[in-house]
Amino acid sequence: DLTASMRELGAAFGVSWTSPSCAGRIFHGVDGASQRQPLSCISREGPIHIDLMVGEPGTLWESSQPRLHHFAYWTDDLPGDITRLAEDG
Repeated sequence: DLTASMRELGAAFGVSWTSPSCAGRIFHGVDGASQRQPLSCISREGPIHIDLMVGEPGTLWESSQPRLHHFAYWTDDLPGDITRLAEDG
């Protein structure tokens, strides 16, 4: 339930969300099968952004229950960020 997840996680993390959309992009799985981009929304606030996706049956993102799919991290200083994050616990 994307709407309930937006409400609950928004309150828990103090974030707001982009409008849910599925921009019509096509992704390809490891097996080469094409998959339509899932319905998703992204938190507007950072520095860490949350991307909520609807895991429809038969897609790469299929899920019978809420779960963490992946983390994505961009940086210009990976060694420095690793040190800082380790120091922060």
